[in-house]
Amino acid sequence: MKTRFLLSILLFMLFAGLQAQQKSDSPQARLQEFNQLLKTARDMGKDTSEAEKMQSKSRGAARSGRLDEAREFLDNAVKLLKAQTGNVQINKKLQPEKQLSASEKKPVFILPFTHHYAGPGGYYATAAEVRKTAAVFHELNIPGVLFFDGILVERLAREDPAIFKDINEWKLPLGYHGEETHGPYPVPCDLAVEAYDLKEAQGYNGQVSLNTGKTWDEAVQQVIDRYTHHLPWRIDEKTRMLERKEPATHDNSKLGGLALVQKTFGRDVSMMPSHALESAPEGYAFRKMSTFSFDQPAMPTAAHALRIFRIQDLEEKAMGIAGDKTGAFWFMGRLTCKGANERLGGECGGKIGGVRRVLESLDRSEPRILLMGFSHIDADDAAVSARYLNNDFFPANPGSCWVSPESLIKEFEGEKEDKFSLHDLEEISKYIISHWKSRPPDFIECRGLRISLCDAFEALARGMMRLGGAYSVNPENKFISISQMYGPLLEDGSSRLSSPVDLDGGGIFESARLLLSGIDKNTGDRFVPGSVKVSSSALDAVNELNPAEFLYAMAMSFSRADWKNSITVPPSNAFPPYADVLEQIFKPRTRQPLCYTKGQLWTVKTARLKSGQEKDVSSKSGALSVPGKLFFVFSSNLESPSGGAYREDITGADLYSATYDLSGNSISNLKKLVSNANGAEWFSALAPDSEFVIYNRTVPRGRGPAVNEIRYIVLKDGTDKLLQGNARFPSVSKDGRSLVFSMSGRDENRICVATLNRSGNSLSLGDISTVADKKQGGDKVEDPSFLPDAKKVVFHLKENKNSGAALGIISIDGSGFEKLTPNAGFGHASVSPDGKSIACTVSRNGKLAIISREGEGWGRPSEVNLSTEPADYVKYDDRFKGVARVAHSYVEWASDNMILLTSHGSDDSGKFSFSRIFLIELQPDRKAVSRIHDLSGAIEESSGRRQRDFCTSAGKLMLQSCEVP
Repeated sequence: MKTRFLLSILLFMLFAGLQAQQKSDSPQARLQEFNQLLKTARDMGKDTSEAEKMQSKSRGAARSGRLDEAREFLDNAVKLLKAQTGNVQINKKLQPEKQLSASEKKPVFILPFTHHYAGPGGYYATAAEVRKTAAVFHELNIPGVLFFDGILVERLAREDPAIFKDINEWKLPLGYHGEETHGPYPVPCDLAVEAYDLKEAQGYNGQVSLNTGKTWDEAVQQVIDRYTHHLPWRIDEKTRMLERKEPATHDNSKLGGLALVQKTFGRDVSMMPSHALESAPEGYAFRKMSTFSFDQPAMPTAAHALRIFRIQDLEEKAMGIAGDKTGAFWFMGRLTCKGANERLGGECGGKIGGVRRVLESLDRSEPRILLMGFSHIDADDAAVSARYLNNDFFPANPGSCWVSPESLIKEFEGEKEDKFSLHDLEEISKYIISHWKSRPPDFIECRGLRISLCDAFEALARGMMRLGGAYSVNPENKFISISQMYGPLLEDGSSRLSSPVDLDGGGIFESARLLLSGIDKNTGDRFVPGSVKVSSSALDAVNELNPAEFLYAMAMSFSRADWKNSITVPPSNAFPPYADVLEQIFKPRTRQPLCYTKGQLWTVKTARLKSGQEKDVSSKSGALSVPGKLFFVFSSNLESPSGGAYREDITGADLYSATYDLSGNSISNLKKLVSNANGAEWFSALAPDSEFVIYNRTVPRGRGPAVNEIRYIVLKDGTDKLLQGNARFPSVSKDGRSLVFSMSGRDENRICVATLNRSGNSLSLGDISTVADKKQGGDKVEDPSFLPDAKKVVFHLKENKNSGAALGIISIDGSGFEKLTPNAGFGHASVSPDGKSIACTVSRNGKLAIISREGEGWGRPSEVNLSTEPADYVKYDDRFKGVARVAHSYVEWASDNMILLTSHGSDDSGKFSFSRIFLIELQPDRKAVSRIHDLSGAIEESSGRRQRDFCTSAGKLMLQSCEVP
């Protein structure tokens, strides 16, 4: 026995050792070893270019899915660095980072995109190539950003003018990357190319940086002019490459650039690389021209450019903006991230190998934005990656999802949503003073949050007014809000003070008051002032301070809350430490435009997830359950001796009502409403006052289509009457005055609307008018749902017998038709009571999806992280053991965050064999499930029956105090 025990211990230790060895040999550990050896070699002054080339080849091979080749390149790079360093002991022992639990991992937001050019620029896609990529995004329901410039738009207008309308109908976001006519890159400012030799310059003979030596206003205006007017161009039609050796001259008589792109599509672009971290005037000009949401990373120039310029030793410093681990941050009022980086996010290719590798290497301690490039990717490869993300990665990583630039920004708190208490301002003041090193810190920490210098500057000024009881401060408002503000415009960051100066608190207070008065009166863009004058009554003198010196003065005054005694303010540089990194990277010939960019470092601020998303979204214990009861009607074969109650067999479907207690998971008042041996009762709609149930009766026929009619039941006495023949799928308006439904005939089907008249316990329809027909859906239009105002309806359509289903929206007078989804199986929609969301299901994969209101329109459908794996539903019904997947099919909202859902057991061909109904509670953002209520199980428990079918339901959530019908 003792020998056997010792042998077990030995085997366990051997197994554990093998596991540890495997972890240490993982690609992630090998890459970490490479990075540390690389740093050691650089510190020793070694030429590391060959090793870096090998590592670059390794990354390229991995992105293409050639993993063995990638490993070989990386191994060779490590061997070379070990030889150069003499196998010295690395100071920091390689230790695997702490493994995060599922609840600790922050989400990854995947933003798909494709540029309009390839390689170093200059290549122009054909109309067929652009359409192919757009079609891939559309068919896969990916919110891919399509990049354009004025030249491409001009070419597409000739080659395929219909493409603009199609892209708009497909709701694909737009990107802009500048005009390619100005080599070597399509930007009016490329300071790095002035300082470093670049092969990609392609023999360009013009001035590289058009902003060099310009004042702020001149630089901004030249950017606006450049991207508003046409630039002549010539393309070699064989190579599709643009001639870029000579600078082009504007043709002010013709529209071009960004202005042309936005006018052609009739909307602003969603994202662009504005290069604001290189040239703030350029970034500001683009902000004046467009409302784009996301500034594509260039941190402040791309990481691969640093390697090309052989200044890769600055990469770590460059990546330090907003904090070493921060990936997403605000700069000049736009959300951005740090660009290509294995740990912090950035970019990856669209092929599955590269996608997996990058996702595995990400540091998930903070939210990450991953831009996924789909340029030149085969549609089948794109589908493989999309399936992996939709079916594997997103369900396993709650909160992670596809994003467009518009939906991405909604995942984060707004830049200026912070509100500060006086206690917060004390903490801010202490941080400023303790971290002052003859200049302000890069950012300020308060309550564990990182805020910008602009935020601190304005908040302290307003806080001083609060303490001093001056300048229109509302004493009832306990918190201080801040406004949108740019950093100071300075030609020089040097101190305005020649030596330390004593200032009295009263003078600082008065200067802050005057400063705020000017800011609040300004109706345009606001900037931190470049200088502030402070009077000193004791010395009868006026001192001029740069904004950093005044920030320090306010921090000292606020920390003391004493306006009588003087404080000492030292001479200080106005620019934070990161300004030195910009200087090292760009080595500018003149102060402008980099001096302006250094001033805008005052706007750098870490982007934070919205507070609800910072929590463990995967935890069921965090469910936001609403106490109350659900009154609902449903179809079931609960008491039928034969026949089912699911799509393929509805012969046993009878109509029932019941009350469900959400807190007790129990059923009461279970009642059969109607049963007809010759037909099925399903697709019910509940009147707003819960006095009537309107439903669809289907009578199958041996040959030919089934006969459908809409009937109603008076819940008080059980009266059951015909409302409309040859009709189905009823939906009642929120005010109970209108009914929308489907009608079908031999040659056509249509969606109709009619007034719903009520007289005592009787209902009748007024004149029937057509809302939609084959003009909107060539093959089929059906299953309508009212919006809350009853002015529009959402419905299910098929353009032809071979097309996938889609959703459309239309006004009840038949005008304003708009497709909401691609033809990819979207159907059976229901609009939330507050009108902010449309729930639907996707037949191709059985998923539940939500379409969210975006401004005056609607966004793209986003799949909810609700499993379709049978193993996850066996606990509800053993029959799920024998199916290939769970297909969520029919939806109806019970409240703003609750959905009644019919789910079928399905085989591989999509044939259903049984059905169940669930009440799904959604998180407040309606992107994730917080709790699942098994209504079918509760009904079976109450009735003493098992494995019955439950299909289509409608209900209304009642508060505990409300009377249940």
